[in-house]
Amino acid sequence: MSADGLVLVTGGSRGIGAATATLLADQGQRVVIVDIAPEPLVGTDAILWPAPFDVASEAAVTAGVADIEAAHGPITGLVNAAGVFGKMHRIERVRMEQWDREVNIDLRGTFLVARSVGVRMAARRTAPLSMSPQSPA
Repeated sequence: MSADGLVLVTGGSRGIGAATATLLADQGQRVVIVDIAPEPLVGTDAILWPAPFDVASEAAVTAGVADIEAAHGPITGLVNAAGVFGKMHRIERVRMEQWDREVNIDLRGTFLVARSVGVRMAARRTAPLSMSPQSPA
């Protein structure tokens, strides 16, 4: 990542997402944080996306990523930190609605955001990366 791009951090209002966004912003990266319950990070230059960002919703992710790029420029880096940690129960006590919620946020959400951002990043690539020839020593 370079300071020229924009890094999107999901789950950026708390926990690992907030810590990562703060570190990246402190290192000079342009950072936009998104969260299902958005709250600003005090003491950083991270940009808060004010609308709730539901990583488990394909339509919300696709629209949200497009809106963020329209407002702040192309996303060049991604930190998928949105997630939930459910209560630990013996397997026979796990309710399927708990399981579905965790899978939808932790697995499906990670995939949806990575796909949405990745497709847009790939579409912007205009030419293969090339290395300049080295001069003889």
